[in-house]
Amino acid sequence: MARITNSLLHTIVFTITLSCLSSSFASEPAANKSQAGNVAPKPPEPDFAHSRLDEPPTPDNSVLFTFANGGPMVRLPKIQFPPDELPKDPNQPIVWDRLLMTFWFPDMTPSNWDSPMAKVLQVERGTYVPEKDRFRVRILRMFYAAPEEDNFDFGIHPNFRVDPRPRRVEMNRFCEHIEGSICIYTMDRFDSKIRNLDMVLAKKSLSENPALKEDYLSHPEKAGFVAKPDAPYEAIISCGGFECDAYVYSKRFHLQYRIYFSNAAVRHADELFMAIDRMIAVWSGK
Repeated sequence: MARITNSLLHTIVFTITLSCLSSSFASEPAANKSQAGNVAPKPPEPDFAHSRLDEPPTPDNSVLFTFANGGPMVRLPKIQFPPDELPKDPNQPIVWDRLLMTFWFPDMTPSNWDSPMAKVLQVERGTYVPEKDRFRVRILRMFYAAPEEDNFDFGIHPNFRVDPRPRRVEMNRFCEHIEGSICIYTMDRFDSKIRNLDMVLAKKSLSENPALKEDYLSHPEKAGFVAKPDAPYEAIISCGGFECDAYVYSKRFHLQYRIYFSNAAVRHADELFMAIDRMIAVWSGK
């Protein structure tokens, strides 16, 4: 059996004592902080990825906003803006010409956006999945368009700050000629089986191939559409490739936007436009 010398014994006792003291000192600051209560836990970072754009606004999650050319004063989600654009004074509105946003529908949460070329590469790699019932939406620009900017007289070309109204785009694209004050259309217009939207096809194409109508009704992802006259919005939509490209005007709020979304999701177009109207209503407090 090994002998323990006095020197070794003193070393062992010293080591045990130092270990106990270290343990005591390590726990003391936590106890003192707990007693003093001078260190508050850090609040969690905002979860922007799951913040809805149509969430009811509060002074904490929103900021005052108005368009440079007029329109309503609204409260927009702070996640719409870079942090350095947020005013220090909560009563000072942000003033911009237009808004841009990208989000998932129907989630209404922020998203990224894949370019058409990115989708082409995905097709080549065999990884492309069409977004049909849950899809990304890109509003390239949303702006205020006063109702009096265009009275839709034929032959008049009003000056627009950003884009012409959808109804004006429809007139410019589809009017073959004017007889009196009536526009003679180059397109046939018929019910698309999508709420509030009519499908449009060239009269010449239909006369040459009457089966086109049923073909396009079965495959609306490659068709064109206009809003019905009694719809709560104006819209003209062109679909093909990977996307639908639409001009939309809210008759209730006089806000217009250029919008892109998956052409595989075109059957949800009316739902999307009405969800955006409800989002604007939330921003407006209505």
